[in-house]
Amino acid sequence: MKKNKKIKYFILLYVCFSFDAISQERVKIEDLLNKIWKLDTENLAPKYKYENYEQFVFFEKNIRYHANYYPKDKETFKGSLQEVEYHFLSDSVMNIFISKEYDNDSLIIKFFNDIQNKSFLRDTLSLDFTNKMMSANIIHIKREGFKIIDAHLYTYDFYNENIFIQYGYGWTPGQPQSGLVYSSVNSIPAEIIKKIKELRRKRLKTILVPKSNLFNTPNVATKMYLVKGNEIEILEKKSEWLKIRYYGKKIVEGWIKKSDVE
Repeated sequence: MKKNKKIKYFILLYVCFSFDAISQERVKIEDLLNKIWKLDTENLAPKYKYENYEQFVFFEKNIRYHANYYPKDKETFKGSLQEVEYHFLSDSVMNIFISKEYDNDSLIIKFFNDIQNKSFLRDTLSLDFTNKMMSANIIHIKREGFKIIDAHLYTYDFYNENIFIQYGYGWTPGQPQSGLVYSSVNSIPAEIIKKIKELRRKRLKTILVPKSNLFNTPNVATKMYLVKGNEIEILEKKSEWLKIRYYGKKIVEGWIKKSDVE
């Protein structure tokens, strides 16, 4: 009798686990971050500091870039990007760091300079879209050679696919209590587009046909199209289709036929 109860218990656990796994829709965070983000300065203080300041952020493989832009200045963009290495942390590791034991960045730097702890720096992360809010624990790192010389902890809270709020912790400088809000944008200054293209040169292709129709999804056409000579960035490949991004006056994403660039 006891044996039958135990079998039923494990069957129930298996069914619950299987249902939970099926019901969760997960996405890789690098796919989520692969956009151009703009800092919302509307509610940041002091106002004078941000009245002539815009910040654009984009992510490559474990490198976060940001560009400072000054729309009222004669030289709106200085031509350089600031960059920082970033990795993801599990909840359990993050909880250790935000405890009293690790109450400043120097202790975190020391922890990750220990070769035994390198494996805690994750290069990727999957987020569950069935949650109302998705959170990612992130560490920003600067190095000299292989040695970490600076590190700060953050949480990125995603309320939807196009907005995240960056929270820093008590010993992280420059972070308002309300967090920094970043929204994805489809219009950015030409000077910054040029810089992004330089970094992503290997992913750029040129349209070779007179007219390349743009699709929302493979086989679902839009009224938009690209023309011969347009330069596009390849985001994803699927059989005879390419998911692309075009940097024009507005950033446009969609699908084109692979044959249009080959």
